[in-house]
Amino acid sequence: MRVSLKIAEPIKTANLSDSLARRIRLALGRFEALIERTHVFLDHEANSGNRRNCRCRLKISLRSAQGFFIEIRDPDAESAVRRAIDRAAWLVREHVEERTRDF
Repeated sequence: MRVSLKIAEPIKTANLSDSLARRIRLALGRFEALIERTHVFLDHEANSGNRRNCRCRLKISLRSAQGFFIEIRDPDAESAVRRAIDRAAWLVREHVEERTRDF
């Protein structure tokens, strides 16, 4: 499984990149045979007020034709990333269970 990270400058830190890659591998590592590539885009999204939400967009390309796209917005970057990865792990697990039910 290849992991691609793109983090916007205002929230880019060395430990965030490392922890993000490690968190992805922990959550999705058991599905490594099914996942071809994982892209993570992390940036800020301006909204109407003074608050800025962090937006985490996660795209998972499976070796089969199907893939998943998840977008989570949260004021905290770590929380947005954690929620997106948790959702991704849930979606991939559901996909695997659905495929095994068919057999």
